[in-house]
Amino acid sequence: SVNADVTVNGVTSSNDTTAKADGTVKVDLSLDASDGTAVSKAEQSVKVTVNGATLGTLAENNGDIKIGTVNNGTFTEATGDLKAGTDYVIQITNFKLTGLTTGKTYALDGGKVTARANKNGSYNASDLDGAKLVFTSDSFNVYKTDTTGTVSFVNDKSTIVSNGSVELGKINTVSALADKITKSYSPTVANGNATVDWNTSAVEKAVKKALVDNKVDVKKDGSFETPKSSFKVSVPAIANNGQKGNLEVAVNVNTTTSTAPVFTALAKKVNGVDLKKAGNDKFELVLREPDATLTTASIANGFSAEYASSNGHKYNAPVSVKSSNLNAAVVGKYSVVLTATNPTTKVSKDVTINVTIGNPGETKTVQAGSETAKIVNITGDSVSESSDVLANGAKVSTFDTVTVNGVSYTRLNSEYSTQYVETKYVDGSIKEETTKSAKVMYKSAVYNKDGKSTGKTIGGYTDKDFVTTSNGDLKVVEMNGGNFYQLAKGEGYVRVRNVTGSKMTLKHNAYVYKSNGKRANKKVYKKGSTVTVYGGQYKAIKKYRGKAVRIGVNRYVKVANVNYKLAK
Repeated sequence: SVNADVTVNGVTSSNDTTAKADGTVKVDLSLDASDGTAVSKAEQSVKVTVNGATLGTLAENNGDIKIGTVNNGTFTEATGDLKAGTDYVIQITNFKLTGLTTGKTYALDGGKVTARANKNGSYNASDLDGAKLVFTSDSFNVYKTDTTGTVSFVNDKSTIVSNGSVELGKINTVSALADKITKSYSPTVANGNATVDWNTSAVEKAVKKALVDNKVDVKKDGSFETPKSSFKVSVPAIANNGQKGNLEVAVNVNTTTSTAPVFTALAKKVNGVDLKKAGNDKFELVLREPDATLTTASIANGFSAEYASSNGHKYNAPVSVKSSNLNAAVVGKYSVVLTATNPTTKVSKDVTINVTIGNPGETKTVQAGSETAKIVNITGDSVSESSDVLANGAKVSTFDTVTVNGVSYTRLNSEYSTQYVETKYVDGSIKEETTKSAKVMYKSAVYNKDGKSTGKTIGGYTDKDFVTTSNGDLKVVEMNGGNFYQLAKGEGYVRVRNVTGSKMTLKHNAYVYKSNGKRANKKVYKKGSTVTVYGGQYKAIKKYRGKAVRIGVNRYVKVANVNYKLAK
């Protein structure tokens, strides 16, 4: 967020806006004033700067700008002289903004106006642009210019400290944590006669900011759940001479004894369907017909997972989907597995929801390997693809088969359905692919099954999963006269030479270099010996004009020393 400032006699106080909006209108104010300055004189010294909009002309001498205090929402103009230690605001009448974009929302940084605010504190452009409003600034203080000294901090034993720490314990509100900090430490003035004390509002604001920065949700009443880790609060103090100090206080959070989350079903129905308990940590949903609106998210929203923290409070851990083969648009049997983890990484027992959709017919398991099992619609001899696909391992309801243009299709969902899938995906014809990891040693283009480039590349030294043969070797596929390895999960193909390389002999003795041009070691590869070359030749060695070939991770030999022939 952007800070809006009220600068008084050279001393600046900043306030953060928390409203989220399309844009921000920042209002900065400055004035020449200190303890004892006449209110009328201070009002005449106020300067207003607006960024993000255009401000109409203000009649400073005609009462448009006033300084006063706010009590229970009511503004009272100050009289006489300004006094140190009082929280003042600047009120501007006839506050007119223009230049805002219709349909956008704006956060007002620096104060509030009389326009209607949205729930998050932002304003609609239509409620601001061109309207005559009353602006009330964030609060500020004036200071004694005849006092001296700088701000430091002491602990409860009156010992000067440069930082501090407190235990969070069972505290779960901003005000309680601020109170603990202010009782453990105090600001003081060194080398002078100025005075200083905690500003409760400023301390609470610092606590809230630290929690939010630590990704802790602070509710409107100031309560919060135990943070996942310890955090630090930068606590401010300002002396009555305007000198500032900040004490960094570490808030220690003990989460070592929290319990693992325990699941509870929140709803009796999910998408209007009864959620039934089917044993320990098991539930079931039975739908009469497909319902594409049933998702893993809607199922997960029907559960909570509660854990007890070391501070004695109970909290909800986020529920996540551990695994699922759900396709609620297709008749069949599916399972969704939920899990939850607390801030100390203790994991719940898995909860399984078995989902049955429609009349199962004959249940078969989808086995598509690296291919995609697309659902098609068949009417007569016309076959059209849909956007739906079946996941590997999904249990689907199957009925009769038909053959169109020499391709066998199996009917899904019901005996009257027009949805089919190629029979090879449900009759066991395609075996599950076996894979293993290998390192792509040279930047590689990715090709499709027709040997054409997909436009994608894989960087050198990248580990990828490849399809293997029955004996565990990487599967080699010949295309367009070249040799390729098949990437797992249907991701495509890359050239063999870029993964496992090609054997080549040396025609001269050769040193091994790094890309920076320095020798990798003192070893000399002898003429006639064999090296594994990855990829092609290129200018790989710094300050060497010729080309080189890669023989390992950041290891190169000059191509002039190799009986080089680019592998297929």
